[in-house]
Amino acid sequence: MIQERGRKEQESELREDMLMVRFTPPEGIAFTEESVAEFHRAFADSCQMQIFVEPIVVMRENAGQFKITPSDYQVHDLNSVAFWRESNSSLYQYGEYPVVTVVAHTCKPIDVQTALAGIADFWQVDQMRYGLLSTHQPAVNFSEFTPEQNRKHILFTEMRQLLTSVDLKNDGRIWSEGARLEQLVLEAAPLFNGKLALILDPDLKAKSQELYQAYELQVEKGFVKQAVEGKVRSIYEYPLFNRYNRFINKVITAIGSLKGKRVAFCGSGPTPISAFLYYLKGAEEVVGFEKDPIRADESRELIAKMGQIDNIKIVNGLAEKEDLSRFDVVDIAALAHPKSEIIENLRKNREVDSSPIIIIRTTIGEMELLYKSPKKGFLYDFQEWSFNKIGQNEQRTGDDILTFIIGLVRARVVR
Repeated sequence: MIQERGRKEQESELREDMLMVRFTPPEGIAFTEESVAEFHRAFADSCQMQIFVEPIVVMRENAGQFKITPSDYQVHDLNSVAFWRESNSSLYQYGEYPVVTVVAHTCKPIDVQTALAGIADFWQVDQMRYGLLSTHQPAVNFSEFTPEQNRKHILFTEMRQLLTSVDLKNDGRIWSEGARLEQLVLEAAPLFNGKLALILDPDLKAKSQELYQAYELQVEKGFVKQAVEGKVRSIYEYPLFNRYNRFINKVITAIGSLKGKRVAFCGSGPTPISAFLYYLKGAEEVVGFEKDPIRADESRELIAKMGQIDNIKIVNGLAEKEDLSRFDVVDIAALAHPKSEIIENLRKNREVDSSPIIIIRTTIGEMELLYKSPKKGFLYDFQEWSFNKIGQNEQRTGDDILTFIIGLVRARVVR
């Protein structure tokens, strides 16, 4: 009898809370393996819990990684779980219904309002229903939760509307909408801290990158036209000069002086601003490689107008096909693809005692909405046989968009 009473007292002391939340995700949100895993990490932080097993996400796209029983079962829903030291969290997305359910099960007290706000903030949800089952209070029916319309939600909504409505065939709107997209992304970056690029629907993300690419191309072509017409006389008047100047300064800080260096810039575009900057900052020779013949001609015309025709050369060709072996520095533009083939081309043509410094321009976080970054695991695909990573810049300040990876291409063995 005493033992039975003691066991019941222990049971009454053990607290368990189970919070169940259900919501309809807004348009433009993508539930991927990466975004759901990041949600579990963020949710644990908002609930002040500690994860001891990394989130497990099972969905149709990655089901082959898991032992499914029975083996012929087809996974339709998204199932995920993260184990906390204090129990676990789970998220389910139902394939047949536009509904997502999040469950938090814990033996510690949970701040319900903070947990709800964390879910709404991550997935940009307008409204949710929730219920809390607890051993320390009566069960409650499902209640409504409407988060405050904060700046993050406003930015997300405007960006989604812009990308949904933009007509990429209407050149007259590209400039204004591309500029607005850039403003939204730059404002969103410090608020979302990389999460918006994770949760945005892949089709909208691709459309965002396409819009910004078209916008920047218009900026470059517009500058060339103004230079030809005599309306601008200096490269310093280029609208994005300060941004690229800061970027090249960071590159120089990382790799050292350009004095006496031969620099190749792959993907130079109509306005080869980086080629100008490399020359102005001390490079002995600068050659830009541009695959589009019209853009190559435009850049040559601009170089002539700027009085640098003897110092900066433009080659119309594919960087992955050109012999880049004589250059000391090779800078691969953000829009130059495929990067792995350019690096392989370098590897094949280098001698044993010579290895170029290679700059791979990329983006991180929300900036991936403007420029397509290399696929996840990009470096690992060929790092073992061609590329030694020796440094990386990941700082984002002001209106800086690009970051870079610096490496050395391993030389081929000459027999």
